[in-house]
Amino acid sequence: PVSLGPSSPAASIESVPPSASLPTLAALFNAALPNSPDSPVLPTEEAALLASLQDGVLLCRLIAAFHPDALDLRRVKMFPSGQVDRSVASVHFIAQNINLAIRAAKSLGCSLFNVGAGDVLTGNVTMVTALLYQIAKAF
Repeated sequence: PVSLGPSSPAASIESVPPSASLPTLAALFNAALPNSPDSPVLPTEEAALLASLQDGVLLCRLIAAFHPDALDLRRVKMFPSGQVDRSVASVHFIAQNINLAIRAAKSLGCSLFNVGAGDVLTGNVTMVTALLYQIAKAF
């Protein structure tokens, strides 16, 4: 389980309900991530978090931060900051990134049903929350 540390009001993922909000889950991950310059930082505002997850890169980096062997970050298509467009080629690479993250999460025991690249790409709050909650449970 992800531990938030002794000073945190919520000590672990077990105390976070499945109905937790995206900002709550982002704060949980940010507190539990290894203290490293390579560790991703998740925005704690819902709209910013959804936008930052849309290209799949942050999802892949999040999983790799906890389980480096779960996926090969060299397979992730990186986009220059703020330069993700919606061209056919970009959407294809984005879907590959998100699917890579979903497959890695499933390989770690996450129970993900009906969560797909389109849900993350379009910012489906319910499905993205379920995805992040399952990822948190795996760690």
